[in-house]
Amino acid sequence: SKDKEGTLEEDATTNEELIGGATSNAERLIQRMMQKGLTPNDITYNTLLRCISKDMDLVGRENLNNQSKRRDNRSNPKTESKPSASVSTRTAQTHQNLLVQKAESILSKMEDLQIANTISYNTMISILSKQQHPTSHNSNNNNKNQAEESVRQAEACFHRMLSLSTATSDERIQPDTCSFNSLIGAYAKIGASIPGAKERAIRAEDLLRQMENLYRENPEGNKSVKPDVVSYSSVVSAYAKASMWGEEGCALKALEILKMMEELYEGGEEGVKPNKRTYTAVINAFARTGQPENAEMILSNMKRRYELSRDVSLKPDTICFTSTIDAYAKKGGEEAAERAENLLHEMENLYNMGDKDVKPNTRTYSAVITAMGKSGLPRAAEKAEQILDEMEYISSCGSKDLAPNTILYNAVI
Repeated sequence: SKDKEGTLEEDATTNEELIGGATSNAERLIQRMMQKGLTPNDITYNTLLRCISKDMDLVGRENLNNQSKRRDNRSNPKTESKPSASVSTRTAQTHQNLLVQKAESILSKMEDLQIANTISYNTMISILSKQQHPTSHNSNNNNKNQAEESVRQAEACFHRMLSLSTATSDERIQPDTCSFNSLIGAYAKIGASIPGAKERAIRAEDLLRQMENLYRENPEGNKSVKPDVVSYSSVVSAYAKASMWGEEGCALKALEILKMMEELYEGGEEGVKPNKRTYTAVINAFARTGQPENAEMILSNMKRRYELSRDVSLKPDTICFTSTIDAYAKKGGEEAAERAENLLHEMENLYNMGDKDVKPNTRTYSAVITAMGKSGLPRAAEKAEQILDEMEYISSCGSKDLAPNTILYNAVI
C-alpha cells in the first residue's frame, strides 16, 4: 500500500544519514584538521565521544516522543496513519547501534595511540548505558537479554579500564566516581517492566559497596572514588524499580539506603544529601508494594525537613503527594480512602494559598476516586461524583488540564 511504501522509504536510510547530528559535524572538522597536517589528540577524540553521547540522547528522546505520539494516535482514530511502532523503534535501535560501533572504534584507536584516559572510558560506559530496549510484555525474555547485553558491554568496558589501570599503573585511566556512577546508572536505567530488576539492583548496590570500601581504605588517596548523591540515588532508583515486581524487600532496601544518605549528610557529608527524586523513588517503591503508610511516612519526613531547612530540593510536589495517594488507592478500604481524601484536601489548601508546586492533577483526582470506589463507604459514590463536579468546575474556570476524561467518568460510574 502507499502508506506501507512510505514507511519503508522512511526506514531505508543509509548509515551515514543515521549517524548525523553532532557526530558527523565533529568528524567533518577532524578530517579538516588532518588535511591541514594537524594531529588529533585525546581532547579531540574525547570530544567526538561526547558528541556521540549527545546523539544517543537525541535518538532516545525522539524515539520516546514517537512512542507517545503513537499512543495518542491509537486513542484518536481520526488521526492520520503513522509509521508502525516496530519500524520506528527498529530505526532508533539501528541508529544507536551504529553510534555505539563508532564509539568503540574511536576508543580502540585511542588505546592503540595510548591516549585513552578516564574521560574516554567514562564516556564510553555512558554511551553503552544509553542504549534503549523494547518494553513489550509479549517478549520479556528477549527484552531481558537485550538489556543484560547492554549492561554487560558497559561492565566489560569498566573492567577493561580497571585492568589497564592496574597493569600500567597509569593514573590517567584510573576509575573514578563518574566511572562507577555510569555503571551503576546502567543498571538503574533499565525499565522496571523488564525482568531481572532485583538482580540489577543488587549488582548496583555491590558496586556502591565497592566504592565505599575503596574510599575507606584510603580516604586521602582514593578521593576520586568517593560515593556521592548520584551513586546512592541510582541504587535507590534501582531498588524502587525492582519493587514493581511485588518484592517488598526491595522497597525496604531503598528505604535503608535513603536513611544511610540522611545519616551521612547529617554527619557532615554534604555530597550525599538526598533530594526530591531520591525521596520520590522510595515513596513509589512503597506505593508499588501496597504499603501506603510507609509512603506517607516518607512524605511527612520530606515536609518536616523542608519546613526546617526551606531547602527547595526537599520540597514535596504534586508527584510526591499523588504517588502517596495512589498507594492508598491501591490498598483500598475505609481508612485508605479517608487518608487519600485528606491528602487531596491538603494539596488543594496549599495550592489555594499560593503553592503552585502541589497543584492536583488528573492523576491525583483519579487516584482519590479509585480509593473511594474500593472503600465500601456508604457515601463513596456520592463523594466520587463530588470530586468529578469539582474537576469540571475548575476546568470551566480555565484549568483545561483538569477536564475529566473517559477513564475518570468510568471510575465514578
